[in-house]
Amino acid sequence: MIWASLSTLATTVAAMALSLLVFRLYQRMQLSQRMGQNRTLVVLPKPVAQFFRRRRERPHLERKFPFVLDMLCLSLEAGLDFVSAIARIADQLPNHPMGRALQSLLADLRLGRPRADALRRFRLHVNLPAATRLTSLLIQADMLGAPIANLLRDEASSLRFERFQNAERVGQVAAQKLLFPLVFCIMPVVFLVVFGPLAVQLAQGGL
Repeated sequence: MIWASLSTLATTVAAMALSLLVFRLYQRMQLSQRMGQNRTLVVLPKPVAQFFRRRRERPHLERKFPFVLDMLCLSLEAGLDFVSAIARIADQLPNHPMGRALQSLLADLRLGRPRADALRRFRLHVNLPAATRLTSLLIQADMLGAPIANLLRDEASSLRFERFQNAERVGQVAAQKLLFPLVFCIMPVVFLVVFGPLAVQLAQGGL
């Protein structure tokens, strides 16, 4: 009886150690890939490095863009002009990629560049489908002299709905990524804990 208990404990410890080893190897593989990507950015040409930097900043821009639209809509409804509203939002995001994009847009507007050209440069800087759609609508509204507060509110609602759909897709992808740790780390421990004592009893001929 004591021997069976010790065998079960040893099997459990061995299974946990094996699972931990596999998990650490999996983490090292991911870390090596990330370090390899960072080293690649150092030796790549500047346009290629900028491409990877924008790709890394893209999720942050997508998450912050609906907030920018809401703040811009509220600022315009409060009586601020377009340039003052952009400056107020940019001050709230000093170290964020969206804040840097808004600072670039603000600098173009303050230098006297036409709003349509400044918005086109902002669209290229952000490089988001939502920014492309929004800048096109803002340029048309500016040409027609239409109010843009309602336009911004509708666009923000549309973006929030798109973010909800994207979150569902990310959740599905996360479930697929958990398959590797589940199969190679958790399931071996479960099988060894459940069937280890039975195997020991079979080996001893006590079943």
